[in-house]
Amino acid sequence: MKASTLVQGRALKGLRALAEEKQIKNFVVVSLDPNPRRIVEKSTTFDILPWTVFLERLWNRDFF
Repeated sequence: MKASTLVQGRALKGLRALAEEKQIKNFVVVSLDPNPRRIVEKSTTFDILPWTVFLERLWNRDFF
C-alpha cells in the first residue's frame, strides 16, 4: 500500500517494479483522490481508492 494525493502514473513506479515479480496481481493505492478508479496494465490491476472508500472496504473485509 502507498498513500498519496491525486495519484498519477509516475506514483505507480514502485508498484510496477513489484508487479514484475509476478507474486501479486492486484494492488491498492490509498489516496486523497475524490473518486475510486482502476488502472489495468497487462495482467496487473491498480485500484486507486480514496481513503474513505479504502477504510469502508477494509472494515467490510472486502480485501480478504
